[in-house]
Amino acid sequence: MKNRISFFTVFLLVLNVCAFAQNTWIQKTDFSGSPRYHAVTFGIGNKLYVGTGWNNSSYYNDFYEYNPSTDTWSQKASFPGVARYAAAGFSIGTKGYVGCGRVGNTYYNDFYEYDPSSDTWTQKADFIGTGRHHPIGFGTGTKGYLGLGQNGATLYSDWYEYNPANDTWTQKTNYGGTARHAAVSFCIGTDGYIGCGYIGTGYTNDFWKYNSTNDAWTQIANYSGSGREHNIGFAIGGLGYVGTGYSGSADTKDFWEYNPIGNSWTQKTDFGGTIREGAVAVSIGTNGYVATGWDGTNRSDVWEYTTVSSISEIVNVSSINIFPNPSMGEININCQSAKEIPDEINITDLSGQDLQSYKWNDKEKTMKIKTDLKPGIYFLTIKSIKQFLVAKILIQE
Repeated sequence: MKNRISFFTVFLLVLNVCAFAQNTWIQKTDFSGSPRYHAVTFGIGNKLYVGTGWNNSSYYNDFYEYNPSTDTWSQKASFPGVARYAAAGFSIGTKGYVGCGRVGNTYYNDFYEYDPSSDTWTQKADFIGTGRHHPIGFGTGTKGYLGLGQNGATLYSDWYEYNPANDTWTQKTNYGGTARHAAVSFCIGTDGYIGCGYIGTGYTNDFWKYNSTNDAWTQIANYSGSGREHNIGFAIGGLGYVGTGYSGSADTKDFWEYNPIGNSWTQKTDFGGTIREGAVAVSIGTNGYVATGWDGTNRSDVWEYTTVSSISEIVNVSSINIFPNPSMGEININCQSAKEIPDEINITDLSGQDLQSYKWNDKEKTMKIKTDLKPGIYFLTIKSIKQFLVAKILIQE
């Protein structure tokens, strides 16, 4: 009983550390380029990339890489197209993509691929829709999607799929809501979520889910904040996050979490920087990052949003080690003492749903688990007669 109480006490302390560190904003090193807004961003691996945009007088085509592990920026090869703002950026696998955008009264439909391994850009097949600014773009699995936006007085609801394998575009089912520009999006698994934006008569807060497998749109619960445009969105561990933006009368900084299981929005800690619109955002691992934007002046500040405590705070508890964490799907669980060999290992998602269970391999001190889990955050529960341990694990692509 003494060992069980000691272990349980450690576990409670771990949970307290996690709770303390959840839903917090931390300011990071400023973006290395000039202050700006309406830039583009995408994440590849454990890095994020930011470029293009404008500062009310100059258009940009420079590009920068941010490394969260060292909190440093480095300049990369410039975007090869015309310097512009309000383009769309997203990633598919190990490549980044940028297309569309605007300069003055010229609206573009050109499209480019960035390879971080060689720091090079390659022009790809033009987007087959009309040139536009403030479209929405995101990548899911092996395909990219781009649509909505505006050209002159025309707002769009058309929707297209890009296949990098053969460099082709295919028109898909139109967006389920009203045509709009400056909407916001995030992806959970292979589903995209798009909402808010300007619809010609005002600012909306409706939201729609796109099932890329079935090419179908479904309306979901309205965004709980006010209708707005130029807000930011990203997803972490099966949950979506949306905030900031221009509401029609003022810029904002409120921040909300969407849970697809309950189809509900929950208000979280306000964005850590000033009120703003036109920022960029992307998630890397268990954190989200927001950079640049406009609050009456052009911004270059960068903020990190943390939803869970650092992984390093919850491994190496007691005499059980879990590694690597983050993982690409293969996890090792090591017990330093044969007297503490567990009986069972369970993996659940953030909602508590059981996904996988394993029996320990007899008296082996180390057990190797090969999962087929999608990228995201999960709970790994290790049980024995005398003790148990719950740790968060991160699965990456």
